[in-house]
Amino acid sequence: MTQLRFMLALALCALAFPGALRAQQEPAWEMEALSDRGWAEFDFQTGLGQGTNGVLVRYGTAFLTADQVSVNQQSGEVIADGQVRIQGEQIWIGEHIRYNFKTHQMEAEQFRTGKTPVFVEGAGLHGEFTNRVYFATNGVITTDDVARPAVKVRAKYLKIIPGEKVEAHHATLWVEGVPVFYFPYYSRNLGPQANHFNFVPGYRTSFGPFLLSSYTFFLNEQLDGTAHVDYRERRGVGAGPDLNYHLGPWGEGTFKYYYLHDIDPGAGGTEGGIPENRQRVYFTYQADPATNLTVKAVVRYQGDTNIIREFFEGEYRENNQPSTYVEVNKFWQNFSLDTYVQPRVNDFLETVERLPEVRLTGYRQQLGVSPVYYQSESSVGYYRRLFPETNSILPEPDFYASRVDTYHQLLLPETFFGWLNVIPRVGGRYTYYGTATGPGATTSDVNRWVFDTGAEVTAKASRLWPGAQSDFFEVEGLRHIVTPSVNYAYIPNPNVYGTNLVPQFDYQ
Repeated sequence: MTQLRFMLALALCALAFPGALRAQQEPAWEMEALSDRGWAEFDFQTGLGQGTNGVLVRYGTAFLTADQVSVNQQSGEVIADGQVRIQGEQIWIGEHIRYNFKTHQMEAEQFRTGKTPVFVEGAGLHGEFTNRVYFATNGVITTDDVARPAVKVRAKYLKIIPGEKVEAHHATLWVEGVPVFYFPYYSRNLGPQANHFNFVPGYRTSFGPFLLSSYTFFLNEQLDGTAHVDYRERRGVGAGPDLNYHLGPWGEGTFKYYYLHDIDPGAGGTEGGIPENRQRVYFTYQADPATNLTVKAVVRYQGDTNIIREFFEGEYRENNQPSTYVEVNKFWQNFSLDTYVQPRVNDFLETVERLPEVRLTGYRQQLGVSPVYYQSESSVGYYRRLFPETNSILPEPDFYASRVDTYHQLLLPETFFGWLNVIPRVGGRYTYYGTATGPGATTSDVNRWVFDTGAEVTAKASRLWPGAQSDFFEVEGLRHIVTPSVNYAYIPNPNVYGTNLVPQFDYQ
């Protein structure tokens, strides 16, 4: 049957029921079938509605979906069966639920609910509509958002205050199916800034059995964080805080510190050179003190070569060569000015120190009313190429030098036939290298010029299939776009050619 909506049902019902003024002030009801096979109907005289094969019921900002529903608009009660899902302050799921949208009273034989990072399930749910408190028996509380959580608290009796907290009585902590601790009373906040514990047990060859424990806290609007205390049977105890600070117009950032007394440093696969006392420091800061002005700072210190790879694997995969820097950026409509300082804090990593580097970038911009566009990039800085300090007999020697570099380019973009874009360009670069110093210095001051030209050709073609439909992929119509492009560049040899004639500060 066709879908039925009654967003204005209360206004209509006011003609048939007493208390019209009060009814008009209540939230509107909405009821509709969710598929072509479903149906929903409502009797305006009795105020009763029903639907099956997938129905949505909405009252104000709360809504319910189920396979089958019966609605009493006057009392606000809904009886729902089959894949019931109620969403208000938090989500409730069950197979048979009796729920009152007006009083929030609820009854369910089996249920699941949660508000990240806490999830609860239990039986025999019933509520006191006067203070919106729900009670249940044989409940489970966990922070694992999976069907079979590894860490959970099982309780004989639960008290749930939606959006605020859940309390458990006669509770037991289970880890991988093994009871490890008994709580006569256990409470867990459900608010948006709820302090909570988290436990991750497991086993790893280089760790042995381990338990990673953390406590997340919210002191105030300016400071929150997580305290870590980890135990690895083969490696020992590690601990440290993660702090997030929010200073409003003065900026925000993160400070992390971690210390581990490693009783078996070689277990990570590195032979020798790894100390027992291992630590890392991570600090970030970012602020926007003025319009189009940004300040950033990052410090990444690690006491040895492997601590990030072994104990912060996700962070290592994102960046296995961590850098420390301070950067100040100022933006205008057509230009930006960047000041970048990059020292080395980990002597076992190869680094190009920039002390500092100042860069002026000219974005692509039209020259007056002409069809020609211009862009540029110029920089000046003092650089130190520092190689890893290792135990090798002949480490590669460091070298230092100043450099001035400027690049300018003109472009003439044209469009032919309404679809073919052709952008010829011509440019040139000048670079001055000062005389290098340091134990690895081999070059004197150099002036280098290089010319370049080329062209980019692009096109774009598309086709639309408006009839393409797929419920599985949530597709209603398809558009396929092809953008072929060709970019030709001609760069002759500069007047000074050869890597042994200029100090190498750039990897690419």
